[in-house]
Amino acid sequence: MIQSVERAFALLYKIGQENDQISISQLARDVNLPRTTVVRLLETLQAVGAVKTAVSNDSYQLGDQLLSLLSKASWTDQIVAIAQPSLQKLAEQTGETIYFCLPDGDQCYFAAQINTRHKIRIANSTGERHPLHVTSSGKLFLAHRSPNDLTTYFNHPLIQYSDATVNSKSGLQKQFKQILKTGVSWNHDEYEVGWTSVAAPVFNSVGDLIASPAVGVPKFRVRNEEHAVELACLVKEAASEIMERLGD
Repeated sequence: MIQSVERAFALLYKIGQENDQISISQLARDVNLPRTTVVRLLETLQAVGAVKTAVSNDSYQLGDQLLSLLSKASWTDQIVAIAQPSLQKLAEQTGETIYFCLPDGDQCYFAAQINTRHKIRIANSTGERHPLHVTSSGKLFLAHRSPNDLTTYFNHPLIQYSDATVNSKSGLQKQFKQILKTGVSWNHDEYEVGWTSVAAPVFNSVGDLIASPAVGVPKFRVRNEEHAVELACLVKEAASEIMERLGD
């Protein structure tokens, strides 16, 4: 076995395992190699597009050339990989938990999550499916459904998870109008009491809503209305960046 190739794949494996970027120091510890060896291998991997520097120059992510080879991966894996740089940027901008959600029938699928570094945080939801009417991304997906699809959806009872849960047709339709007007969807205490989230839509080239990044924040860390507006703007920027990458 060629040692340098083995070591390079060990680095790629560790970088790929991370939900976000990983530092050189952490890589060196995880693969039990000297930092100088890790730096040399990363420089070679970066030159061929297998890795790239993250927002922090001392950290690395999988590179675009490597991601382009994932044609046999599932669609979910591919879109998460495409979205990852924007999700990581959003995490660094907000300092809060970032979700990446996909519509899955009458549920919201949490395809990826980047956890906040704050001590108070919500549990990791990656791989879980939550009801549409009580998640910010889920309500976003509902707001863009056709009238016929919404009629079918409202034929099923909607569970009330908290006192703040909106589970009436009229109440949700009022929210949908606001979502379509502002381009973002909010959730306040409707599924997890004490938590707020805001989501924005990602459309494909033919205008279908296919995904949504979202920011989750404990209510006490939303400082004021200005801070809430800032969070909404940042999540919309992330969604726009993801759409640009989808179009490349």
